[in-house]
Amino acid sequence: LVLQLLDVSRMENTGLHYNKEEVDSKSFILDTTELLSHISPNHQLITTLCDSVPVMIDKLRMEQVFSNLLGNAAKYSKSDTTIHIRSTLNNDGFMEVAIIDQGIGMSASSIKSIFKKFYRDKDVIKTHAGLGMGLYVSSKIVVDHGGKIWVESAQGTGSTFFFTIPTINQGLKAS
Repeated sequence: LVLQLLDVSRMENTGLHYNKEEVDSKSFILDTTELLSHISPNHQLITTLCDSVPVMIDKLRMEQVFSNLLGNAAKYSKSDTTIHIRSTLNNDGFMEVAIIDQGIGMSASSIKSIFKKFYRDKDVIKTHAGLGMGLYVSSKIVVDHGGKIWVESAQGTGSTFFFTIPTINQGLKAS
């Protein structure tokens, strides 16, 4: 909580600092998912990943994105449900990651506001803990890495959070 508040303060004052390095995308996602699986022991994490591509990322900041997205997927899904982590390569040279849950889903109005600072849907304020900073910080990290972040959801059917990260060889096309 304190670290998220510090991140929000840095974002608004000096900007977040990144230590980007070339990383094997598949290894990074598998290692991060394995690490985070211990945080959500009541959910099965299933990965379906594209061939590995090199990406230039700040590993700690991207772990933060995964932690926020997987943490939310677990928080808003019943125990013993599955969370899927999928990666694909798109034709623009970006790796696209999807975190797919079987949770409570969101309304169209929530989808419009979900990445705003301190946003919390009125339907979950009393039932789920949080301050509405995780997705705000995650969106900033993804955009600062040259990607995009969005969500598709429907109430009662779960949510899919997507984000893209440019590959080092953006000329690489998906096969």
